[in-house]
Amino acid sequence: MVYRAFISYSHDADDRLAPAIQVGLSHFAKPWYRLRSIKVFRDKAGLAANPALWPAIEHALNDSEWFLLMASPQAARSQWVCRELQWWLDHRSVSRMLLLLTQGEASWDTGAGDFDWNHTNALPLILRGHFKDEPQWVDLRWARDIAAPSRQPDFRATLLDIAAPLLGRAKDELDGEDIRQHRRTKRIAIAAGLVFSVLLMSVAFFMRISSIRTKESSSRAMAGESGQAPDPQPRAVSPARVRRSARPPGAPAYTDAAARRKSPRRSPPRPVAPRT
Repeated sequence: MVYRAFISYSHDADDRLAPAIQVGLSHFAKPWYRLRSIKVFRDKAGLAANPALWPAIEHALNDSEWFLLMASPQAARSQWVCRELQWWLDHRSVSRMLLLLTQGEASWDTGAGDFDWNHTNALPLILRGHFKDEPQWVDLRWARDIAAPSRQPDFRATLLDIAAPLLGRAKDELDGEDIRQHRRTKRIAIAAGLVFSVLLMSVAFFMRISSIRTKESSSRAMAGESGQAPDPQPRAVSPARVRRSARPPGAPAYTDAAARRKSPRRSPPRPVAPRT
């Protein structure tokens, strides 16, 4: 089988909730190295432009293991939902069908061994007499009017109720597996981020070294063209050169020696003979 489940729903009622169910089931307990844990078919996501729509849907039904009916009054009146459901009843069994109640009512009559069709408006009438025992349906009516149901804590518990029979695993076992896979994916993401940061710093370091070497090579090339060797270290500047460079504009250029010659010399004091 190509698909683990086929989602049948009314576009008018559950066009926002159906994609959240599909994505949530596809990523539940997903290993980090896989794109998805299971493949779930939904018409808007699985079908391209096609001149023959029903043969494509029939092909997807034939390649699906489970049938997920998103039950609502709109779905009960939908021509496409009833056609998909009828195909499943003709070629598969209700034992491979899960009911997801998104709107309306579904009531079971224990005495009649069937749904109470006087108080049930969310299921198509073609299901009359097909269930011998009361099915365990998933109540999703709380999530229908929420803008982002996948961000709600209760949504994960709802996905667990659906994913457990699809994967053939116990709920507690599947719940633990989902938590382990989530933690493992988080650790791998953190490690990948650290490795990327180290690589980025290494690239920046080597680019800096390359830039410095390029500048040194350009300096040597310019020095070679002028016939002078590049001075690797700056020379010490003498105080006299500093004084000459600090001379104001228009002042006469005196050397230090000339300045010393013009400055008056002071003779050393003569010794005075002591009086007798």
